[in-house]
Amino acid sequence: MVLVLSSAYLLVGVLGLILIDTSVNILAINQADNVLHLAVGALGIGVVAASARRGTQPAEA
Repeated sequence: MVLVLSSAYLLVGVLGLILIDTSVNILAINQADNVLHLAVGALGIGVVAASARRGTQPAEA
């Protein structure tokens, strides 16, 4: 579950970088939002990778 959510955050961050100055940007997402999405996604992927290395699973909500 953490991997899916983290991947979604990374996807939103990358799409935000691509679509920032287009008419598709209807929510007025700015650069800080994109950086936040990318950071949260990368942190989540790091948590999954670290837990896989330790042989444990991240807590499920």
